[in-house]
Amino acid sequence: MADDLRAVLELATVEELQDLTQILFSRRFNPLDYLCTPPPEMVQSQDRDAWLDMLAARLRFLAADGLTVLRGQADKLSYYEILLRVCQYLKLPCTEELSVQDLESEIFLHVLQRSWNQLPAHQREQLQAELTQELAGPWQREMVQAFLKKGSVVALGSVLRAVLLRKLAGYTALVQGARMVMVRGVTALLGPVLWGWFLAELGWSAIATNYARVIPAVLTLAQIRLLRDESLTWAPA
Repeated sequence: MADDLRAVLELATVEELQDLTQILFSRRFNPLDYLCTPPPEMVQSQDRDAWLDMLAARLRFLAADGLTVLRGQADKLSYYEILLRVCQYLKLPCTEELSVQDLESEIFLHVLQRSWNQLPAHQREQLQAELTQELAGPWQREMVQAFLKKGSVVALGSVLRAVLLRKLAGYTALVQGARMVMVRGVTALLGPVLWGWFLAELGWSAIATNYARVIPAVLTLAQIRLLRDESLTWAPA
């Protein structure tokens, strides 16, 4: 059985792996990060194969729910199952009929759309002008408008999806902004629980699904695949 997570990690540059390492291993307000999680520097000091293994294992652990972790089965969680969980969390209408690529693209587009309105007005105008200029044909302009109006990427034809997603993946500032929006959004939702009942919830929150790390990691993995995978295709819509 193909390991879709390992396959996309293999496409990453050293800089992108370092970025993922910071997302998955950086120490935050949870004190257990300091007791149980190796620092990013230690993770990055491994040879490439071991580094990829640690990234994959960490993502599976963070994406697993508490019961899965307690049963010691986090390592059995597939990348496809992780994507489905993220879709459910974001309330996206994704089904098990979609491929890994389709799920990734839906998550990628949705998160970028959510962050779009939170960008400064001048940056939105600049990005929209660049997109409109680069995608100059009538159908391409219609595609850009569909994105801005929060349409589903799956509803577009396979060629249109590939063009739009690759263009959006190239805007690093937009992707980084989207990651920050998701981190702030998830942290805001968890805040009352973590701080209101900190001692009671600390142990469980340490093993429950950590979407504040998982979603930015998935967004980064989707960007890597879009920019690097020359064989990327989607089934016709």
